[in-house]
Amino acid sequence: RLKENISDISEDTAWNHCKSARAVSFNWKPDNYPDDQRLGFIAQDWETNYPEVISTSTEEVDGITDPKGIQYTETLPVMMAALKKAISKIETLETEVETLKTKVAALESTE
Repeated sequence: RLKENISDISEDTAWNHCKSARAVSFNWKPDNYPDDQRLGFIAQDWETNYPEVISTSTEEVDGITDPKGIQYTETLPVMMAALKKAISKIETLETEVETLKTKVAALESTE
């Protein structure tokens, strides 16, 4: 009730994006950041297709001006759209496999 201009995320764009965007492990360079191993994405990998998930800070961090970050919660709808496309592809392949199995069984029964 509080949303308008609702449109579906393109499953094709999400699919292609998820195939190419990197999921990475990393350590932060700045001294005042956590020093343990982290998991995440590279903001620049997302910026072209989904600029709305990127935030740019106005502060300088270790000499880097305007560092970029990702709003991770906002990436979930993209991954959901890609998952829906993957499910559709799997279902199509399952149907094709069943059809082929039926044809092979029919051929084998006539031999």
